[in-house]
Amino acid sequence: MSKEKQRKCHFIITRSPFPAIGGDRVKSFNMIKILNSIYCLNIVLVTEELVDENAIEFLRQNSSSVSVYNLSLIGCYWRSFQSLFTKNSMQESYYYSKNVALLLEKQFHRNDIVICNLIRTARYASDFDGLKILDAVDSIFLNYKRSISETKNLFWKVIYYLEKRKICNNEWKWVQSFSLSLFVNSLEAKYYEQWGTVRWIPNGVWDDLLKFNIAPKQSEIKVNTITFLGKMNYQPNVDAVKWVCKHVMPLLPPYFEFLILGSEPDNSILKLAAKDKRVKVLGFVSDPYQIMRTSSVFVAPMQTGGGIQNKILEALAIGCCVITTPLGASPISGGQDSIHFYTIDDASKLAQKIIDVSNHSIDTTEIRQNAINFIKNNFTWGSYRSLMIKSISEIK
Repeated sequence: MSKEKQRKCHFIITRSPFPAIGGDRVKSFNMIKILNSIYCLNIVLVTEELVDENAIEFLRQNSSSVSVYNLSLIGCYWRSFQSLFTKNSMQESYYYSKNVALLLEKQFHRNDIVICNLIRTARYASDFDGLKILDAVDSIFLNYKRSISETKNLFWKVIYYLEKRKICNNEWKWVQSFSLSLFVNSLEAKYYEQWGTVRWIPNGVWDDLLKFNIAPKQSEIKVNTITFLGKMNYQPNVDAVKWVCKHVMPLLPPYFEFLILGSEPDNSILKLAAKDKRVKVLGFVSDPYQIMRTSSVFVAPMQTGGGIQNKILEALAIGCCVITTPLGASPISGGQDSIHFYTIDDASKLAQKIIDVSNHSIDTTEIRQNAINFIKNNFTWGSYRSLMIKSISEIK
């Protein structure tokens, strides 16, 4: 057994990574596999969700030990309400339990490594004086700052307004106090370098998606189809889909279809399909990639949100013709407009691009192949593992 494998690493998360549906769970799923291959891994799951036996079994098979702490939903809401009168943000307070903190304090030892997933778990390591890493993923402050003016959802607009300043102060404080902070967005990583040791390590895509070596032929593409993939109760995904339905679909001929793929569509998404028969809400699909790969275009017109969008990486990996906005494109370091994807922020121009691609006025074979090669060379979980090991070794 290697010296590192004998070293204990505590990975604190708030959502079960199994099943790996949604970008946050996909990230944790792969992080667990990576960490378990390097360290003696103790997974600490602090959650208000019900954790089924299949999820527990996954955690046990991919760690040396598992500690699950179930939080009372009433307690979570109460702590979030109390946070309105403190310096702590709602989501930090929602997941922070003093009783759990005391139990974890007894588990942590000076030579251990503690990795906190998202700032919502950072308080659990606030008094730990060993090597501690903040797996920040993305900047919630910068996300809220962008989203407050873009989202049409009044509830989230109020949340963004109330939380923005607290999150700003707390994010730089945690970056400053942790040994290392990891971001998936290069621009956000650069922003936080002024406060601490920060590394940019982009997410990867599933190994199964790397099997698509050749872009689909024009004859394989189903014309007049537009696809979107994402967890459909996640507000940035909701905002993106609503934007397409409101601003783009009215500009397209009546024979175009918009296929929305993704679990847990909320009522506002279901209503879109009721209003426009061209909009199809397919919900969870066990294998959405063939539908995406053979559609005319895959759209990801992100209006809100942060980090790097896994949906875009996955679509590029399988050879989709991807159209996104500057917000969706900017985190994809090295990606180039009209080489790997199209970057368009104007609804009328986006609609025209969809029409041109669908009627073959534009041959997308080259851009699809470029996308496949680009992801294979830059965004894999293997490269994530190498960069993470390198980053941790540099701060020991």
